Amino acid sequence: MYIILMKITGGIFKGRKLPQKIKKGVRPTASKVREALFNIIGADINESSFLDLYAGTGVVGFEALARGASHVVFVDRDIDAIDKVIQSHKYSNCRAIKGEVHKVVNNFQGREQKFDFIYVDPPYESGEVDQVMPLLGQILSIDGFVIVEHFHKKEILNNSQLEFVKTYRYGDTVLSLFKGFKGASPFAGFLRAEPLKGTFE
Repeated sequence: MYIILMKITGGIFKGRKLPQKIKKGVRPTASKVREALFNIIGADINESSFLDLYAGTGVVGFEALARGASHVVFVDRDIDAIDKVIQSHKYSNCRAIKGEVHKVVNNFQGREQKFDFIYVDPPYESGEVDQVMPLLGQILSIDGFVIVEHFHKKEILNNSQLEFVKTYRYGDTVLSLFKGFKGASPFAGFLRAEPLKGTFE
């Protein structure tokens, strides 16, 4: 285990550094990928509900909060680091849930809870993304989007509840975007936004 400072790249907390204890096997989302993600989403993050699955350090969800999300939920097997940030900064519009992601998502289905953005970032070699993807359409709002971070050689298996939108590549990391079939036109930001220069392939 080691400690790093995760820097928020935008929003009202831009520049804030969150000290995080990183356990073996945890791979925080790179700052350039986070910045690109929120450039793609654009202003549609405002007043949205954001679900951070396989949250790890929680830095993606905290950045969503900083950039205007109205509510953020983190899900991971280990939420100690996330809880410490929530408590130390007294965030009232987010919560962390400890558990296996697919089981938590199933519980959301039972409560008919919906999210505007669902960010999925499982360990690259785990194969868990194929297990959880078929469940996400039921908890996605009508105009919502699923964003999957994955290794560039990994093909994301699609399912009948989600429609592929676009893929962005940043080195070995890929962001794949999906929307629900019943959604209206995609958020304008997804088609207008330009990735960071020099990172799109």
